[in-house]
Amino acid sequence: MKVPVKQPRRDVALDALRETIFEFGKTLPETSTIPHGVKGVKLEQWRERWTLRTGYDDSKSESVRVNFTKDVRTLANAGTIGVSTPFCWINHVSGTRTAYRTALYRWWYADQCEGGSRNL
Repeated sequence: MKVPVKQPRRDVALDALRETIFEFGKTLPETSTIPHGVKGVKLEQWRERWTLRTGYDDSKSESVRVNFTKDVRTLANAGTIGVSTPFCWINHVSGTRTAYRTALYRWWYADQCEGGSRNL
């Protein structure tokens, strides 16, 4: 029997951002720091999903702020996400957009199998 491996928190944070963009994402206005046509969400929306996914929803607000900020910095420094306050988005490197859509479909499909009510 295989023992499930716990995901690193940064992976959980990225999954939470993907889910948030899938549900609430809008095309962001192009600026000098936001690329043309990118779909993203407000940091606050992501933080709400992040707290649920990481289990920090019962923690002190200072703990949530510090740990969320660490995850945002880790992903931004790796170039995985882009941040221009108050917005954030996932940076798409060549070939990853299809993988991103596939992951979103799998997430939606799994939710439907569990009786969820998400509509595309």
